[in-house]
Amino acid sequence: MDDVLLIAHELLCVALFWAVFSKLVACCAKVRIAVRLAFFALGGAACAGMVAPLSWHYVPNAFTLLLLTAVCAVEWVTAHYWAAGVPDPFYKPGCAPRRRRAADFLQGGCRDHP
Repeated sequence: MDDVLLIAHELLCVALFWAVFSKLVACCAKVRIAVRLAFFALGGAACAGMVAPLSWHYVPNAFTLLLLTAVCAVEWVTAHYWAAGVPDPFYKPGCAPRRRRAADFLQGGCRDHP
């Protein structure tokens, strides 16, 4: 049973890291520092979760997997709002690109300035 929990834990950590990484690479200096730090910390926690079983023989339990699944679900659901780039509320004041429609390309957002 521990092997099944361990494999599920590793897969969820990889999924969480990928979800956070894909959002973090869309960010630039115009995005609020708190948003970038939160994603960086969550990605770091996912990386620590990937190496924990090898480093200090961590064996996850069912509750830990439930929490990890919930965080992955939140990242998966919110990915819809990041499809066109960083959502406007996450930009620093005065840095959000102006869009009239969801299909508009970012003008002045993170895609314009790496």
